[in-house]
Amino acid sequence: MKLKKIGVLSLGYVAAIFAFFMGILQDILTLVQINSGVASELMTVEQLAYLSGSYWWIITVPLILLVIGFLGGVIAAWIYNIVIVKLTGGLSIELK
Repeated sequence: MKLKKIGVLSLGYVAAIFAFFMGILQDILTLVQINSGVASELMTVEQLAYLSGSYWWIITVPLILLVIGFLGGVIAAWIYNIVIVKLTGGLSIELK
């Protein structure tokens, strides 16, 4: 069985959710680095003070990645539907 077409919005939604959770994971890892002192070895004092003083990035990073993930998923599905299917004949899948 060949997959001939991917729902553009469907893949956009899935990619957006995946990217959002990756943004949350990135936030958690950043918080661990800041609180454990690892970040102090990697950043200047000004950068560390900026990150630890304002936590606006905890909200904005996942939201920005959500938008980027959605756009990336939509573009990937569009490219698959227009170009890849014509070149390869589609993706082979097995469903039960």
